[in-house]
Amino acid sequence: MIEQLSFDEWKSIDAEHPAPTFFARPAWAAALATAFSSMEPMPLVVTLDGKRVLVPAVRTNGGRARWKQIVAFPLGTYTCVLDESGTPAAPELAGRALAEVARAYDAAELNPWPLAPVQFAAGWKSRRHQAAVIDLADGADVVLAHVDGVSRRMAGQATRRGVLCAPFSGEGAVDVYFDILQEAAAGWGLANAPYPKRLLEALRREGGDAVEVWLARHEGRAIAGGVVLYGSQEMFFWSAAMRRSFGKMRPSNALNVALIRAAADRGVRWYNLGSSEGLPGVERFKHDLGAQDISYASLSHERPLYNLYSRLRTPLRTRAVGANR
Repeated sequence: MIEQLSFDEWKSIDAEHPAPTFFARPAWAAALATAFSSMEPMPLVVTLDGKRVLVPAVRTNGGRARWKQIVAFPLGTYTCVLDESGTPAAPELAGRALAEVARAYDAAELNPWPLAPVQFAAGWKSRRHQAAVIDLADGADVVLAHVDGVSRRMAGQATRRGVLCAPFSGEGAVDVYFDILQEAAAGWGLANAPYPKRLLEALRREGGDAVEVWLARHEGRAIAGGVVLYGSQEMFFWSAAMRRSFGKMRPSNALNVALIRAAADRGVRWYNLGSSEGLPGVERFKHDLGAQDISYASLSHERPLYNLYSRLRTPLRTRAVGANR
């Protein structure tokens, strides 16, 4: 059986039992709904063998055909199937719950949290990914002792040159960081930042102290920064950017060392640096920090009629684009 919780019920549950990853918390769904009119929070409770589990998700606009579509979660982020104590459900139970959700919708895209394995059955389309994760169980000093020597020296050089890293909670935090992000995006060959500014603004409003904007400053100027998001077990380094002209100052090295200490001080188990697919330099940088790759699968499922619609729609879109060139 599947039932939808109200958003207030979800917030109440999360206040008592916060999800291990920020992306499975109400603040992320609320921020998405604020930034993208096509999305709506959709917390689902699935009952299996008398056990109730929560599947955080958002529903997306089904267009004129009113397709029932669900995603957990967009932008490469995660959901986590939770039991009534707020901890990840057992792999087999989580897999069954996701299968029930998929059967209830015309199209489902579900990305289980990499640190909570899910046992999923045949019938899913799956794509493998790697998340770079640092285990903080032994404390920051032990973790930093295993950072590659070159990376550790670069972080030290940045500090000696006067690079200061700290969270910035001032009124203009979003503006300062987003300016860095836009400049970096141009250097990456993008016309715009990877996400709209309104999403970051919504995150600050909805996330409270679970959302931090960090800045690396030199002589008072912000030269790099990032956005970190807290669950009960994980700090996720969700967005990072640097002014290219300050690369030799090594602010990214200093920032990550500071974030490792901050995550350990917060008491979370994992520092998640996310995926680096197609970016070998970034992947190497994360490994030099001591991150290990955790493999996980993103899952998708479509009903036959929706699958036919999707296959017919793609050629039509392609022809329309060609005709407008």
